[in-house]
Amino acid sequence: MRLRLGRPCTALIVAPHPDDEVIGAAGLIRALVNRGTRVRVLVVSDGAASHTGSRLWPRRRLVAARMAES
Repeated sequence: MRLRLGRPCTALIVAPHPDDEVIGAAGLIRALVNRGTRVRVLVVSDGAASHTGSRLWPRRRLVAARMAES
């Protein structure tokens, strides 16, 4: 499938969790950046709920990892 992106000035990518923008929209983001579009990403949550109660992944470590992934 080919998208006709045109040349938008800015684009907003909304991701439910950190790193979802990479998983779901990396190709789109790259194509927009290549066209000179200013891309912003809005991450709705910090991703801390994915391993609730984990000893290996306590909230602080998980949030830091998710932010680094984004």
